Amino acid sequence: ENEPHGFAAHTKAGRLHLALRAGLPVPPLLSLQNAEDERLAPFLQQAAPHGWAVRSSGDDEDGIDLANAGKHSTYLRVAQRDVAARCADILASGVATVAVQRMVEPLISGVAFVRPLSAHIEWVQGHLAGLVDGTATPQQLNLAKLGGAWGARPGNTKLSEQYPISQRAIWQFLQSVVTAFHQAHLDIEWAWDGAQF
Repeated sequence: ENEPHGFAAHTKAGRLHLALRAGLPVPPLLSLQNAEDERLAPFLQQAAPHGWAVRSSGDDEDGIDLANAGKHSTYLRVAQRDVAARCADILASGVATVAVQRMVEPLISGVAFVRPLSAHIEWVQGHLAGLVDGTATPQQLNLAKLGGAWGARPGNTKLSEQYPISQRAIWQFLQSVVTAFHQAHLDIEWAWDGAQF
């Protein structure tokens, strides 16, 4: 946070910046405190075939012990011409920071509750909005390094019959996130776009 262009590491945008710095596959990110920030226009010149995600990044959401999903607005699939207005809407609601990212259209996505020894994974086809808002019933799986009562050992079994993702592949991805965040127990939103997590 002491760098010239620092960021609050304890916010959604901050953790996404930390993930990028750790080499995790996160779409490029811009954190804004002002909808007229001069960095926005050049950032929006990159290809975004599915539009943009404009997300709140408040100090009062997504804490280590509490997830306040839905407390503030998030806009998905935003056209380039509307990004600044959506940023202004979120900032006007009292949130200090907005995160802007290229929208990912996943084949499957979900949420995983992960610790170094085990993971409870939930997923749906398409975007995880249906999982978060309760309109889609997720598939679920428990994986555990030790197997047994904790869950299945991660292996080459497919996560989904429809897609060539193994349990081992999602386990390795989720554990790379846990490792990057100092072995913390995490609630991880994830997506697979057909090529990568």
